[in-house]
Amino acid sequence: MSSPGPDIGWWLNKVIMISSAFLLGAFFDHWIVDFGMMWSSNVSERALQTSLAYYHHLLRAPSFYVASLFGLVSLAILSCILKLILNPLKGMLFDGATLMLLLSGVSVYLSNFRAALDYLPAEGASAAVVDSFKTKDALLTLASSNMIIAVSLTGVLALQGAQGFSDRSPPAAVEPVPEKKDA
Repeated sequence: MSSPGPDIGWWLNKVIMISSAFLLGAFFDHWIVDFGMMWSSNVSERALQTSLAYYHHLLRAPSFYVASLFGLVSLAILSCILKLILNPLKGMLFDGATLMLLLSGVSVYLSNFRAALDYLPAEGASAAVVDSFKTKDALLTLASSNMIIAVSLTGVLALQGAQGFSDRSPPAAVEPVPEKKDA
């Protein structure tokens, strides 16, 4: 009879992978406006307006969107903690690093992303307010925070994939074929 430990660990690994992949997709979605803000030497007026309109639309997102993202990150963190409790020695490298990456992504979201959203001007603000340094800085902070969160979530996927690879059972030994002797 097999022990329940490895099966639970396998399922928890999949929960972390699926929730992290979904979160990565949600934050990678912002790339359509973040690219114009981060990767150009001079931020154009069009990129500024597009980014501002996008984040104003994000601020009006339904509450279930925010709740589902919060639920997914909570589920991933809880699964990671459970894996560490079930097997602390084996999981310290992969699960400990995964937990740190998840917590760093949450801290960047709470400290940078949410704070930068508060600095955005109201919809329909004058061109001078939109063109101000404060608005541009807030949009650049949003873009860089999204990049940091996406890199953290990519690291989570890589760590959990590597752990799954290292936990696989070794291939069955193949017996060598005896050599033919000439008679």
